[in-house]
Amino acid sequence: MFRPFEKEIITARLLSSDADGLRLTIGFYDDIYIPASRLPDPNHFVETEPKKRVSSGQESTANPSSKKGMWYWDYDEQEYPITDVIKFRVTNVSYPQIPVEQPKESKPFAPMLVSGAIDDDGLGPISWWFGDEDEDE
Repeated sequence: MFRPFEKEIITARLLSSDADGLRLTIGFYDDIYIPASRLPDPNHFVETEPKKRVSSGQESTANPSSKKGMWYWDYDEQEYPITDVIKFRVTNVSYPQIPVEQPKESKPFAPMLVSGAIDDDGLGPISWWFGDEDEDE
């Protein structure tokens, strides 16, 4: 049984990226979210259509119609994409109540939601810390 605890460090793959943050998967579990406020700072988001920058300092609310795109960490005058295999720290595990009625067009109910952060040393895409050649190990 998968039951992460707060402050646990987990390695997952990027599933999707939108203006609200990142969604990660560990293969058998896909409800892991990294909000934009818990990404390394400074950063920016580039929408795939149309191109647009959004600062993570702005308040954002969960929006299923959020624009898809890619987050970048801005460091030492370089842009580092937040992609692929990501090491994150669990910040919260919640168990939402089962909704009595659920609209047909809504996403499936998730009995457990994991929130995380990659805004600390050693966290984020593992390629940042180990280089691309060590990523497959």
